[in-house]
Parts: sequence; structure tokens; C-alpha cells
Amino acid sequence: LQKLTPKTITDRNSLRRRLDMIRSSGISVSISEAIPGAAGIAVPIMHGDGVVNEALLLAGPSDRIGRDQEQLCKIVREIGERMSAALGYRAADGRSESRPK
Repeated sequence: LQKLTPKTITDRNSLRRRLDMIRSSGISVSISEAIPGAAGIAVPIMHGDGVVNEALLLAGPSDRIGRDQEQLCKIVREIGERMSAALGYRAADGRSESRPK
């Protein structure tokens, strides 16, 4: 794995662990991992059948995203859940929670 910034994950086992965490939490946060000074928060957009075909991404400067990360994660997750619900997705508990199959 190519190191793009000092924060890039280059170890395969570390990457696998990170992907497992993203799958379980339903949200991905990247702070200066691919581009120095850039950050992103992403959630899956689920369809009625539970398949992920799209994602919602909020991107911006890492200092702003990092400073407001907790609040922005809540907002991005909520919008992703609303989008998923609009596409007919319902989690096992009946909510439109964005957790991919």
C-alpha cells in the first residue's frame, strides 16, 4: 500500500481492522490520510434491498472537519439515514439505519 501522507494506512492488517470498524459503525472518517489537509466523513446509502450502491461524503479542510467531527458525523449519518429511508431501506429493527449488509 502506497503511503500518500504521514497518516496513510500502509499495513494490510491495520487496513483490515479499519475496514471492520467502518463496517460495524456504518461511518468512515478520514483526516489527512490521502491528501494533506483534507478530510472526509462518509456513510453508505442503502436501497430497499439493503444493497449499497452509493455513499454520501462530506469533504473539507481537515482543521474544520476535525474540530467539528462529532457533530458533523451525527449530521452526515442522519442525512444518510434519511436518504436510505427515501429509497425504501429499513433496518431489521424497522429504522432506516445506515449499516450495510
